[in-house]
Amino acid sequence: MSTHVFTSEEILESIAAWQAIISNSAQLIKALEQGNTFTYDNIKQAEPTEYIHAYPGIFEDKLYFFVIPDAYDNEAYKDEINLHTQCRPVIWTLMGSHTIPDWEAELRIARWIEHYQAFVVKQVSDPVGMFKAFNIPADDFAGDECLATLGLQLQGAEGPMSADLIVANANDKTLVEFDDFVNPVPPFGAAALESSFYLLQAAASI
Repeated sequence: MSTHVFTSEEILESIAAWQAIISNSAQLIKALEQGNTFTYDNIKQAEPTEYIHAYPGIFEDKLYFFVIPDAYDNEAYKDEINLHTQCRPVIWTLMGSHTIPDWEAELRIARWIEHYQAFVVKQVSDPVGMFKAFNIPADDFAGDECLATLGLQLQGAEGPMSADLIVANANDKTLVEFDDFVNPVPPFGAAALESSFYLLQAAASI
């Protein structure tokens, strides 16, 4: 876990730094070489939360994920973004899941480790582009301490790959896995409206 205490401005600047390289495959690969996993402390929120938003960002050349409940990812909390955002550096790890079978989770994670560079190059030239955030159902986080690991999911047996996050609970040194309903954005949709990702809009003005 990072020991740096982020300000709201630093969070937005870090997200903006990822946006700045979103079309540069070499710079994206350089950032993603730093790790595939981040931790998240599942703290009870005062406001009802349906989704958790995870934003990649770069701070002092280090890749982070900035994780905020959707209830606080809006302009009403713009002056206290840092109070509701967990700022987590990435690390390398390999783990499994059982809601999707262990072999499938490990395959997706291994696929990321082996193919993320090629995926980045292809995705940068795709009309959808590289992911700017992830939309994660809050119910996926059931334990106090969770891990989220990047993966690549095949769309069909021979179809294209899409970015994925495998979410697991790390309580008591065991891994208890949850439903695999994480979506990268873009593309945006009914469950992940572009307007609900305030930090993307705020970072764009940095």
